[in-house]
Amino acid sequence: MEQLDLLPELVRAFGFAAAKAPGYEADDFLAAAVRQEEERGGTAVVATSDRDSFQLASPATTILQPVRGVSELARVGPDEVRERYGVEPAQVPDFIALRGDPSDRLPGAKGVGPKTAADILREYGSLEAALEAGRFAAQADELRVYKRMATLDAEAPLPTLDDQT
Repeated sequence: MEQLDLLPELVRAFGFAAAKAPGYEADDFLAAAVRQEEERGGTAVVATSDRDSFQLASPATTILQPVRGVSELARVGPDEVRERYGVEPAQVPDFIALRGDPSDRLPGAKGVGPKTAADILREYGSLEAALEAGRFAAQADELRVYKRMATLDAEAPLPTLDDQT
């Protein structure tokens, strides 16, 4: 038996949930867990270096982003997302689609950097609204794909934990 095959059992032994399903990535399960916890009226803390997770920031959810290894973590909530990117947390997938994300190999819209991406989202509210207004017509299909890739799926199937019954 491979060590990786034993990992879900080890995770459950420590009292955590282990989830896996076709078509979902680890970040989708994080998003689903955050959604579930917020719906229960709880709070969530997500430790990740993936900037896609900034879309989860809310008054009830804080992202802990490693700054120097694991010895220093930045707390990212809605205010920090606005300060860093100039957009609301819910606009992060639109922002990433426009600006691009080298870590996910998303090139973004041609000639658009972080400031322009934020300006476009402030003006139009969403990538889709900008596309409907005729912006980036030649890249519209690609940008929609980039947004889908940057959007976490909070409907990923999660197992029920003992404290949820």
